[in-house]
Amino acid sequence: MLDAKALDTIFRQARTHNAISGPVTDARLRELYDLMKWGPTTMNTQPGRIVFVRSKEAKEKLRPALSPGNLDKTMAAPVTAIIAYDLMFYENLPKTFPHRPDAIDGFKGDAKKAGNEKVAFRNGSLQGAYFIIAARDKDGREVMWLAETKGEVRPNTALKSEAARMWCEKMSGTKYGQWRYLFAQQRKLETALAAGVKSLAELAERLVVARAEPQLRLISFEDERVKREAFKTLLPLYSLKAAAGYFGNAEPVEPESWVEADGLGKIDERMFVCRAVGRSMEPTIHDGDYIVFRAKPAGTRQGKIVLAQYRGLADPDTGGAFTVKRYSSEKTASDEGGWRHTRVVLSPTNPDYQPIVLSQDDAEHVDILAEFVTVLRGLG
Repeated sequence: MLDAKALDTIFRQARTHNAISGPVTDARLRELYDLMKWGPTTMNTQPGRIVFVRSKEAKEKLRPALSPGNLDKTMAAPVTAIIAYDLMFYENLPKTFPHRPDAIDGFKGDAKKAGNEKVAFRNGSLQGAYFIIAARDKDGREVMWLAETKGEVRPNTALKSEAARMWCEKMSGTKYGQWRYLFAQQRKLETALAAGVKSLAELAERLVVARAEPQLRLISFEDERVKREAFKTLLPLYSLKAAAGYFGNAEPVEPESWVEADGLGKIDERMFVCRAVGRSMEPTIHDGDYIVFRAKPAGTRQGKIVLAQYRGLADPDTGGAFTVKRYSSEKTASDEGGWRHTRVVLSPTNPDYQPIVLSQDDAEHVDILAEFVTVLRGLG
């Protein structure tokens, strides 16, 4: 059972305020959603969907549906959340309930529609309650920031950043307030300050928007810069499938285009860019992010995010026997005096997904094609 402090925070001393003032950032809304999604639902169906309404024009469309007692405060609120449910929720079960591949069959067909609506309504309502609880503020604890700026991104930057995020998550569960981690490249920080950003919360919001709508500049083969700047300020862009074929099987593959990689520091011919597919590595890597890898990594791979090719079932995200996951392995001494793998685990960072576990026979057939360096977010 939760301790008394946690119960007070969630239930006994928490308040759902009748009205709020001041801005509510997109970053804050994403944070609330990411917290809400941990609440349990039947078979992890998660049918809840949220529409956030901000503009005056959009709120006017809500006016006819509002009761007189809610009208004024809804129109004055900085944002209104419409909690809905998706009747096609079961299409996501292969990802949200992967250990039961046949679960989706229990919801398909016209005969299941009435039951599906009951499941969606019940669990969507639960998720609405989870959202309210997530938005509650017991005592207005001050948000503390652990902020870091860098002029260049190095191979170990992503690992350090993730450690900092984990530290903030643990600290937020203590009496020392809410903690959030913010990483900003120096160039982005200077640009934000010049644009009038005055707080870390505003800076975080600006960086999140840049990630959600990446402004990466893709360079075509015909551009004269390619010959001049390849592997100096430009990196080749491959699909994950093409990268697996090129770096894993030496298949002849041409890049889709080239990407500006300003701000990464020194780059070399082993580095390349792929666009992420799927949500299994959230929050570190989001669907559609541009990921920088370094091929043929040296040294230990333990605990690192890698692009791996393996022998086994297809990864749900990529649809093939290649994946971007965190690598860990177990080894034992071999009869020849060396060592061999007894188990390899390719783990997601999103707990909604299951790890890929390879036993001894398959563990020897795992190829680490490249090592994660960083994510290009909104550069250019």
